[in-house]
Amino acid sequence: AIVHVSPGFPASGGDSAPLVVEPSGRIDLLYQGYQVTNTTTYTLNPAYSFFTSSIDGGSTWSTPLKVGPQAGTMSPAEWWIDGDIAMDAAGTLYATWDTQGRDSDIGWLSFSTDHGRHWSAPVQAPSDQLNVPHIMQVAGGGAGGDGGPASSAQLKYPSGVAVDGAGNVFIAEWFGFRVRRVDAATGVISTVAGDGTEGFSGDGGPSTSAQLAGATGVVVDSTGNLFIVDAFNARIREVLASKQNQTISFAAIANRTFLPGDSFTVSATASSGLGVTFTVGAGDSCTISGTTVQVTGVGSCTVTAQQVGNDSYNAAPDVAESFRILYAAAGQACYTDVGHTILPPIKTDGTSVWKQGRTVPAKFRVCDGAGNSVGTPGVVASFYLIEINSGASSTNVNETVSSTTPDTQFHWDPTDQQWIFNTSTSGLAAGNTYVYQILLNDGTAITFQFGLQ
Repeated sequence: AIVHVSPGFPASGGDSAPLVVEPSGRIDLLYQGYQVTNTTTYTLNPAYSFFTSSIDGGSTWSTPLKVGPQAGTMSPAEWWIDGDIAMDAAGTLYATWDTQGRDSDIGWLSFSTDHGRHWSAPVQAPSDQLNVPHIMQVAGGGAGGDGGPASSAQLKYPSGVAVDGAGNVFIAEWFGFRVRRVDAATGVISTVAGDGTEGFSGDGGPSTSAQLAGATGVVVDSTGNLFIVDAFNARIREVLASKQNQTISFAAIANRTFLPGDSFTVSATASSGLGVTFTVGAGDSCTISGTTVQVTGVGSCTVTAQQVGNDSYNAAPDVAESFRILYAAAGQACYTDVGHTILPPIKTDGTSVWKQGRTVPAKFRVCDGAGNSVGTPGVVASFYLIEINSGASSTNVNETVSSTTPDTQFHWDPTDQQWIFNTSTSGLAAGNTYVYQILLNDGTAITFQFGLQ
């Protein structure tokens, strides 16, 4: 629905009605209005700039308030060019407008820190000759151009102003056919849209090579995209912000002790504030749904954090964090004893000595985080003789271990909840010490030794 907004005169009108929308949704509107005292002769009373606002999406509006009631009026013989309103990052509203007579052009600036309820006394720019443009405090009044101080730059009918979240000021030049930018940090002015000639061209190309025909207003959104009122082309033109780079912060994930059904959540943040998604490898010992990682077995898992970007941000470099899922460490309670170590009859201190030719039973247990002995097939990845010590000499080897029973692998003993391999010593020499390694499927190993006599 269209809602009529006026200063409350029996008849009124104005040349422009720029507005800003605050983060809360409040709409702030500035316009210039005059009273028509005689509808036959169109006799006018002096005009003012007015401010009004709406907190319900424009359905109703506050009572219009004169901005600077003791200054900035226009006699019936005067006419005006557009004013504008903008808000900075702190929420301060700025209103600008011109009063223009036959021989003078006076610019005004007023500000409000309470959402337009009260306004400062207008600041008047020096009266200029007709058609000599200016803008107050921020830019203009000189003969300089792009690349120099904004306060020394020449502007041609600045008719719109906007401030982005970083404090950079954007100025629409009505008859300059450009939009200029004043850098918040340096105060240097530059052109961001328009080539300075009147016309219509440039869509899809560099913004500074495009033609505008009456840039009367400008707005910048939260992501830096610029919207330009191209009045005489009857269009709204958009300048897309250059995509910014972003990074992902993703903390390392600690190794976990295997526990059936174990799950946990991960989190990561992108410097852009955009949401981060996660994936894991197809062959990993885990799955992921959203931010929840589900452990599926012992082994390794790599979680990759991703942010694919949008119109304002490039895709962030992926960040991967890997962790291992391990059996309970040596020394922890496991079934009725300890886990992750060789069990009797072989001694853990390496002093066991057996008669050459005897069968030596190698036994061990590994447990999950709850102390349950794990008998799942595949616990043992490999079993090798890795070292032979004879007197003062030591020889590294990598030999398959022989068994005295038909099975050539560790087998599971469900009664004692342990793994057993009947090691054959035939073919081994008495007087030597033999070192063995059981490599487990979580990537850890159990190493033990015994001597022969």
